[in-house]
Amino acid sequence: MDGFSAAFDFALKAHGGSTRKGTNIPYIVHPLDVASILLKNGAPGPVVVAGFLHDVVEDTDTPLSAISEAFGEEVGRLVAGASEPEELKRDPDKKGTWRARKAHTVDHIRAASREQKMLSCADKLANISDMLRDRAAAGEGFWSKFNATKEDQAWYYRSMHAALGAGPESVADLPMHAELRDCIRRLFG
Repeated sequence: MDGFSAAFDFALKAHGGSTRKGTNIPYIVHPLDVASILLKNGAPGPVVVAGFLHDVVEDTDTPLSAISEAFGEEVGRLVAGASEPEELKRDPDKKGTWRARKAHTVDHIRAASREQKMLSCADKLANISDMLRDRAAAGEGFWSKFNATKEDQAWYYRSMHAALGAGPESVADLPMHAELRDCIRRLFG
């Protein structure tokens, strides 16, 4: 549990009063979900700390150096691996670069370390669980809040699931990988 409360506090301050896309749910709920999934799947402490912090660099003005300084180089590398490259994030509405950004993520994860795959799997599982909940509440119209179609989202989640289970660093042995597969089937058929 080393660093967990400090990572939570850091993420809470960084995300401020922001909410999850298209909801009134405080953003901090997502990093809490990711950290919880990681803990339940036996992730090492630095991966759980990165779970709290994984969206800070991508979604706030916080530089990666602040994460590395506060939580160490290993956590910094994990957070960097969970963040889209700056050159792919330049499209203000993110629609024009969506496919390129997601293809980059899939390629990166296919060759990533087990720890990076654990972090990504927990993030994707938390996201798709929220999507299932949102669809149950709002119906198929909930897809309109995304920068990509349902079909593109299906491609991305299926591709990520395959990449997470690929190679010697696979996380296919972890319950969260099977849970992700089940959620993908429920959401996309």
